[in-house]
Amino acid sequence: MSMIEYIVFFFASYSALVCFFCGMIVGQEGILVLSVFSGQGIFDWRVVFIFGYLGLMSVDSLFFFIGRIRQLSHLKKIRFVRNNYEKVISFMHHFSRGNDFFVILSSKFVYGSRLAVSMYMGRRRLSFLRFFVYVAVINFVWICLAVLIGWGTGRGISLFMSVYNGFVFAVSFVVVSLIMYLIVRHFWDK
Repeated sequence: MSMIEYIVFFFASYSALVCFFCGMIVGQEGILVLSVFSGQGIFDWRVVFIFGYLGLMSVDSLFFFIGRIRQLSHLKKIRFVRNNYEKVISFMHHFSRGNDFFVILSSKFVYGSRLAVSMYMGRRRLSFLRFFVYVAVINFVWICLAVLIGWGTGRGISLFMSVYNGFVFAVSFVVVSLIMYLIVRHFWDK
């Protein structure tokens, strides 16, 4: 068994864990890639949807509670952290006009800001229930789109490969037929 076959076998065997941890560690981009694999038949799209969603929700909740830790306020004493924190916070307030839902929604489109915004919402003393509802709705809509787009892309790749293989077969048949014709004609003319 080659290394790639072993990796695919491992991913297929532990697909729920792979999807959960991919949702936690990589985030939305990883769910999109796993959705492409589900379109190829490596994963079931329902497993990617459910366990990827649970992974996204768990990491957002975890960083929300990390934001509640009091010792994090000591980080603002560091000049670099304080300056950047104030810039980011003022930009988010200006952009969202104080609406927490839009702050969380915008963090899904700015790479690297999702966890920082979850921590920020924890620092702001937003209730966990309200945060959870906002994140649940946003992640649900996002993962529906990601799985749909990724699965369709995976199916398109599979379809393209089957068409490509058929095209290669047809071209090979034409080339072999042409060579056979030229060989027969060469010996026929002698």
